[in-house]
Amino acid sequence: MARRFDRKIILEDGSEYPGFGFGSPEDRVCEIVFNTSMKKFDSIETVALLDYIKIGTDDRVYALAELLRRNVAGEELSERTGIDMLFMNKFRHIVELEKEGAEHPFDLEELKWLKKYGFCDRAIADLWKSTETQVSGFRRENGVFPVYKMIDTCASEFDSYIPYFYSTYADENESVVTGKKKIIVLGSGPIRIGQGIEFDYSTVHAVMTIKRSGCEAIIINNNPETVSTDYTCSDKLYFEPLTVEDVMMEAALAGVTRPDGGRPLLLAVTQLTSTGEDAMKRELLIDRALPDVVLAYAQNAKAAGLDGVVCSPLEAPVIHAGCGAGFLTVTPGVRFADGERGDQARVATPAAAKELGSDYIVVGRPITKAADPVFVWRRCIREFTD
Repeated sequence: MARRFDRKIILEDGSEYPGFGFGSPEDRVCEIVFNTSMKKFDSIETVALLDYIKIGTDDRVYALAELLRRNVAGEELSERTGIDMLFMNKFRHIVELEKEGAEHPFDLEELKWLKKYGFCDRAIADLWKSTETQVSGFRRENGVFPVYKMIDTCASEFDSYIPYFYSTYADENESVVTGKKKIIVLGSGPIRIGQGIEFDYSTVHAVMTIKRSGCEAIIINNNPETVSTDYTCSDKLYFEPLTVEDVMMEAALAGVTRPDGGRPLLLAVTQLTSTGEDAMKRELLIDRALPDVVLAYAQNAKAAGLDGVVCSPLEAPVIHAGCGAGFLTVTPGVRFADGERGDQARVATPAAAKELGSDYIVVGRPITKAADPVFVWRRCIREFTD
């Protein structure tokens, strides 16, 4: 089921830019398509909200949910918006679920009910006045996990296995786990018009390289309008939100684990200081020395049980000194040794990143003017592994 919205973007000079977009949620329960648990308009007066919903915007659904929480009749909202009562009743059901869920914190049956109707751990934590970590732990301890269903691209006309999946809280799982080594490629998610080619190019070539290495290539992405959500280019495609909750559950189901058989590696993200300490201190209004701030973040991540951090090469020595060599540092943004300089002069080479203590590098668009980004990607990987 798709939901399209149109919106005008007002620029600083007063000109208007008409834009459009749509969401494409997949599930077997209609409420999940319109989950309105986000509290966005709770501080706005009812009269203003009733006026706001007359115009179709991408966030109108949240305004409708807030009005239903204030006991405004669904019939009145339907009349003002032209939205059929079939959907208005679904919105009302979500609001009722919020109320019921808030009255039964950490009740297992209530948790299963809320998950069935699309409430994420964070939304449930808000209802229970708890934290996402506590809710996630409670869910895992009680074995509440989604299953993955195939998106039937043949409308049941043919009996076929299509490796294109979405998650739902139901019974039978349709995603078959293989014994091959697996690598997950995270898609870029929503993009602006005109950006698609560079993200698709990188994703597809990453998948091709993974397949040539003999591993299983798995894509997780939530953008329905890119080639990187074409299930024919990867071994499996999960059409899912790019959130920690969703990505980690897909990784666990797919069998992506550490070499010792444990869970996938979990990484935090520090403040990247490759732009220079002075510039970052100005932008972030921090009066402490940035190495101290970076180390504090890394130590908090280690105390929380994470395996490492994504950081700049400049941060790696500080993090290793404060957290130990076993705490991983992953460095994005490198350029090959004799590559183009320009605005990339501040970016480390693979050799420099390795010398500074980076355990892994991530190559995205390492040189902005490179004619062949795939060549750059392979060159950087080769230099780092030499």
